[in-house]
Order: sequence, then C-alpha cells, then structure tokens
Amino acid sequence: MDAVIEAAIDRYRHLFGWSASEREAFAHHLNTPAPPAIRLQRKTLREQLPFHLQPVPWHTDAFWWREPFRPGATRHFAAGDYYIQDAGSTLAISLLDIADNEIVADLCAAPGGKATAILDRLGPDGFLLVNEPIRKRVGALQLNLARQGSPRFVLTGTDISKLATLAGAFDALLLDVPCSGQSLWARQRQTTTAFHPSTIHLCAARQARILREAARLVRPGGRLVYSTCTFAPEENEDCIIAFLTNGHWEIEPQRHLEPWQSPLLPGSYRLWPHRDRCAGAFAVRLRRKAVPSTGRHHSPATPAGCAGGGNVLEPLGLASCGLLVSSDVWESRDAVFATCSNRPPILEKTSWRGPEIAHRRGRSWFPSHALALRDDPRWTPYQTLELDDAQSARYLRGEELGAVPDGWSVACWHGKSLGWIKGSRNRGKNRLPKTARLAHVIDTEPSKT
Repeated sequence: MDAVIEAAIDRYRHLFGWSASEREAFAHHLNTPAPPAIRLQRKTLREQLPFHLQPVPWHTDAFWWREPFRPGATRHFAAGDYYIQDAGSTLAISLLDIADNEIVADLCAAPGGKATAILDRLGPDGFLLVNEPIRKRVGALQLNLARQGSPRFVLTGTDISKLATLAGAFDALLLDVPCSGQSLWARQRQTTTAFHPSTIHLCAARQARILREAARLVRPGGRLVYSTCTFAPEENEDCIIAFLTNGHWEIEPQRHLEPWQSPLLPGSYRLWPHRDRCAGAFAVRLRRKAVPSTGRHHSPATPAGCAGGGNVLEPLGLASCGLLVSSDVWESRDAVFATCSNRPPILEKTSWRGPEIAHRRGRSWFPSHALALRDDPRWTPYQTLELDDAQSARYLRGEELGAVPDGWSVACWHGKSLGWIKGSRNRGKNRLPKTARLAHVIDTEPSKT
C-alpha cells in the first residue's frame, strides 16, 4: 500500500483509538469493495420483491443484496422499484427525515440516490429543488429521476453561490459536498492523492465555502444535513465545528443513530468499511436557530388538483401517446417539462429543467422516457403493452420486438412501466434510451416462494 495511505491509516488509528487489529481490518476493507445494497423506491415494499435481502440497520428502506446476479440486471430495477447505492450513502437520508409537505433542496445531487429518496417521501404539497453543478453528471441524474417517477421537482445546474435569491426558501436541505472521496478507493474511483494532506486541505476549504452559502437557503428553524464520503476529520467534524462558531446553528442529535456516533463530535455520525459493510460515510444534522414564524414560510403554491383540463401533449403532436393534465408546463430549446401543478412560485425559473415529457429531434417531438415511467394521477397512457419475461428481456437489451399494436405504447412487465415502444408495419420499434438499456438483464425473474 502507498506510503501516503499508510500514513493516513495510522493517523486515523490514533484519532479514533483503534487497536492494531482494527487498524489492519480497516486497511484490508479499504481495498475491498463493499457489498452491493439497494434502497426501495416508488412505494415498493420489501415483501413485493422476490430477492434475498438483508436490512441495513440505519435506514428502513435499505437492504444489502444477497443474490448471485447483479441488482442492476432485473426488470424491477428498470421499472424503478429500487435504487442501487452504497449502504453508507443512506445515512444522510435517515438524518434528513423528510416530511411529506416540505420544500427541500438537494444541492449536489448527482447521480441521484439522495434526490430520489427525498422524492419518495414527499406528498402532494412537497417539492424538491435538484441541483447538480457538474454538467457531465446530469445525464445519469436525469435517468435516475425518470426511474423514480415523481414530477415534484425542478432541476438546475449552477454554483451554489448563484442561488442567493432562494435565501430562506427551504424547510430542509441536503448537502452532500464534493470531497476527497477516500471511501471510493476500493472501487478504483479515486487515486492516492485523496489521502494527501494538500488534497484534504483544499477540499476542506471548498466545503467550508459551500456550507456557508448553502446555509443561507434554509429558513429559520429549518435543517441542513451535511455529508461526505471521506474519512478525513478536516472535511467532516472539523468543518462543522468551525461552521458552528457563527452561533446561528446547532447540531441536532438523533438517538436512533447513537451506535454510529463519532467520538470527535457528539451528534455527528460515521460509518466505516471494516465495521459497517459499506464504503464509509460521515453525516450530521444541523438546525438553524430561531423560532419559526406561524404558517408556511414560502409563497402559496397552486393547490393540488387545480390543474387545467387540457392535454398538454396535444400541442406537441403527441396526443396519441396519452393524456397529461398540468398547468405548469415550460419549454427549453430541445425539451418540454411539466410538474405536478403545484410548484412553489419561488422555483418558477423558465431556464431550469424539470420532469421531462417530450424531447425534440429536428422538427419532431417524441415522448420522453420519463413520461413513460411518470408516477402521476394526471397522466394516463392511451396504450400499454404487457410483455412476458422473454419479451421484456429483449426490450431492455434494446432489441426490436415482433408485431405490436400500431402507434405509441408503454411497454410493461407485470404492470410496471419500462419505456416506450412504437408499433408500425408489424414491427415494434424499441424507443428505450441507450442509457436505460440493460445489456445483462437476467432471462427470467425469480418468483416469490
């Protein structure tokens, strides 16, 4: 092992009081990828999935995967029944503890594990701002948002410093800050430089700036969860201790997470690869001091159920795809978006993206993948096509199917939407995006026994 990493491990042993055997266990697991885990979404229940799973103790919807095939090779995954993520990344979600009527922000959202978990908890009056400032990461984020299905979000990609107009807008904010990423070493997604003191110093300075700017967006009495995927105290406990000197925030401990409390800062929590069967994580929940004002702090939104009565797909020439009712529709150069008709006015920025319903190629509009998987009572596809295991496997690999009904259909498996298929002249043209295809989908799904 590199001398820089060995020095970091020895430092952690001293800081956290490890024995020699625990030091060696950490070093071993640092080089060993953590077991795969999933988090249930779209209101999926554990009993509905025919897989061998083991509960993750710090999050009720998270489970370790115990099957011989990969979790990304199933139809349940393609339909959005679960999201694949390291078990450690669910720690921050547990701390955020979303209420269904809250206005929430996820400011460093890609690839979408935490944003989709927030959307799963929001009800008819809740809404999410999804922000990802790194453009090359937005594609994966959009696909994961599509699989989750909720239309209760807007999506932007900007530096947090440019969101000043949203000061005090949010009940809750998740800040999974860019960090040195030391826990990613085992998956070969990080280099030795992640453990170098100069890298840690630069990351800590950036995190302090981001935290200060993000904190301004939380309303008085609101909360912020700060999280990282690194082990360095400078990026974790030290950053929070320095931030709290402003006197406007306090740590809010969570009793159910006491087994994972950090010895360096009470009320903050750590997960370790050698103890917790995950890559590793740090998270803490902060509460902004001040007595909340009576009533909701944000401007009233359009009440649920008050959308207009027209089909918003009709002006796009896509009325044959289905019926979508929404009074909150806007267009960019190459796409059209529609939320669930109760977007908070402060989030009505036409330059932002959102739940995509159509995209343009040349002069023609096509229904978006997100529309096929949309979980919205105001959306009804006009035609669905139920596929068996063999047909759905071919579809998810991106293959064409045989004769199918003419026109647009949502391809389904056991009633679960998978994507679009276009029937024409005895051919079923596959409209599943390349990024959504599963090259190694299992031929037959296991059944519940």
